[in-house]
Amino acid sequence: MNFGDVERGVRKLDPEVRDTGDRIFNVFCDEGHWLARTKISRRPKKDLGYDLQRAIPIQLGIPKDLWVEIVGCRKSREAFLMHHGHLHT
Repeated sequence: MNFGDVERGVRKLDPEVRDTGDRIFNVFCDEGHWLARTKISRRPKKDLGYDLQRAIPIQLGIPKDLWVEIVGCRKSREAFLMHHGHLHT
């Protein structure tokens, strides 16, 4: 997994992006409740180290398997919201 994969995965969650030294991504449910935050460096290396691969799903409050499926385009924002109990159909 590289930084491009991570950024595409996070953007699928429709985050609010705050550009400071790093890019901070805040994810809210459709009703406006804050659910999670993660950040991605502005100067990424090509591949993510193990620690970052492990940290991002923890920061997003989801299991690693769900995160891998979101990055791999097998799951979407709806699965993320459902995991957090905020998918209202």
